[in-house]
Amino acid sequence: MKQLVLILHIYHNNEEQKRKDEERTETLKLHDLCVIRFRNEEVEHDIDEVLNIIKNKIEELKLGSSFK
Repeated sequence: MKQLVLILHIYHNNEEQKRKDEERTETLKLHDLCVIRFRNEEVEHDIDEVLNIIKNKIEELKLGSSFK
């Protein structure tokens, strides 16, 4: 049975860190890991939208795999 793996990354708006995070995300994708990135402000001020995005991504991943 294939596992569903979703990585959530919450970050601050820092250009240097953003570049490093994007590189890390690309490396994780090479290992078939899904990464969703949210700005800290999104989580603090619009948690309902963040949760909807996470739920939708989980459903998308379930539909696209043999996850049971």
